[in-house]
Amino acid sequence: MSGSPAASLTPSDSISQLHSWSSQVSVPLRPQSAIRPPQYPLKILWTLEDCRDDPTVNVTEANKSHPLMERAVCHADGHMVSTSEYNAIKTSTRMIKLELWQLQPPNRKVKGIKRKTKTYYCAYHPAEWMDAIRKLEELHPVLALCNPHWKADHVLGNSLLASNDPLTCNDDEEDDGEDDQLLSSKKQRHRNKREMKEHGKEKEKRK
Repeated sequence: MSGSPAASLTPSDSISQLHSWSSQVSVPLRPQSAIRPPQYPLKILWTLEDCRDDPTVNVTEANKSHPLMERAVCHADGHMVSTSEYNAIKTSTRMIKLELWQLQPPNRKVKGIKRKTKTYYCAYHPAEWMDAIRKLEELHPVLALCNPHWKADHVLGNSLLASNDPLTCNDDEEDDGEDDQLLSSKKQRHRNKREMKEHGKEKEKRK
């Protein structure tokens, strides 16, 4: 588990500490227990499944994989974070998201992904994604009271989903060119078939 159950930072503290992280060397994430440690109550929501059994989180069948994180993030005693504390978490999350946005697209084709969401970063920048999770947990230790990092993962992932940062790279442009060539080829085949069909009709008329 990363850090200790300390109080969340204010937005200004989060930003200043986040900038200091940018110049530091990345370190591995500490392993987090799959089983809730006995010193924490059930209301700590150690796993994502715990949210489904807690009525205060208001998980429904439609959003069972995406609980309201402002209700799911808890202190070590099981009490939910306050509105101001969660606002501080969101401020840090936005700053970390901006750092992720600065990463250059990979020098290979990105298939089936049009926006820079969690799926994109996990697939093409996995080390940087885990580093972002670590930063968020270090800034706000309440996010580390879980297994395995699901709270920070969801908070950051939700922030990316709420933003609009389309994926643009040379590979996309090359793919568009390939699509244009394919479309042109299909049109040509269609014209050839039509001409052959018309030619057949002309032959029938001559008979």
